[in-house]
Amino acid sequence: MRRLAIAAALTVLSLDGAGAVEAGADAAAIERGRIIAVAVCGDCHAVMPGAVSPLPIAPPLYFLAEDYPLEAIEEALGEGMVTGHEGMPEILLDPIQIDEFLAFLASVQIRRPPP
Repeated sequence: MRRLAIAAALTVLSLDGAGAVEAGADAAAIERGRIIAVAVCGDCHAVMPGAVSPLPIAPPLYFLAEDYPLEAIEEALGEGMVTGHEGMPEILLDPIQIDEFLAFLASVQIRRPPP
């Protein structure tokens, strides 16, 4: 059922008339990327800076750039991102959604506080 809801949300977003997002993403593209992040990732990962991940082992999205180059995530999203742990669904986005999702991710990256 969750996959159906995610698919429906992403279909609505892709019908939004959005064009490809370039490096200087506009606010509307970043907002569409935020909606994708919440729909696809928000059940487990913290999406916005300062939020806590609902699933404690899921890293917050706002720290991803410290562990992975955001550009490296692009290919994985287009091919169907999967992980080695149980419970994470396969994530497959179209090219426009990938651009929007990455624009959002880039807009919220912060550094982890020192231990």
